[in-house]
Amino acid sequence: AQLAEAASRAGAEMKVRGRAESDEAVVALQKRGLIVHDLTPETRAAWQALAEKAYPLIRGHLMPAEMFDEIQRDLAEFRAQRAAR
Repeated sequence: AQLAEAASRAGAEMKVRGRAESDEAVVALQKRGLIVHDLTPETRAAWQALAEKAYPLIRGHLMPAEMFDEIQRDLAEFRAQRAAR
């Protein structure tokens, strides 16, 4: 139980640090000319559709099918919980 709690805390800290580092990187790139465009729902859907076309190349080839399927189930559950809020 203590190990799981420590791992959970460390994971949360890494997530916060990682997001902060990503935000800092974008700011640094913007100072060098990067133009950031807001992601529209249409663009998000297009990216998602493109990613899903690669799933058959990933599942069972780059990642075991069982693991891929489990991740997809977890992701669907997570998204459903988020949508319910």
